[in-house]
Amino acid sequence: MKGVKTGGRQRGTPNKITADARAFIGKLLDSQGDTLFDDFAKIEPYQRLNLLERLLPYIVAKVKDQPDAKLSPIEEFFAKRLEQVKHPVYDDSDDSDDFTDAD
Repeated sequence: MKGVKTGGRQRGTPNKITADARAFIGKLLDSQGDTLFDDFAKIEPYQRLNLLERLLPYIVAKVKDQPDAKLSPIEEFFAKRLEQVKHPVYDDSDDSDDFTDAD
């Protein structure tokens, strides 16, 4: 039958190469753990942040936008500040004209 799966791996089961690669990386990290932490501490703060930013998606799943979800107070604060930075609003209430000559 076309389009109907009748055998093979179950959906979501990692293939053997992926499982072996993950096991190898896990063993490598375990054997070099102390050295890696020492090396990590020696690099510049900017490089550490860059490395963490690059590794984070492999550890923590990205959060999908949920339009109906209510923001926490801290999230609201940062969302407002981000909008202020993206689209600054200048106060025009001061009627003085700095560009005209006062004769």
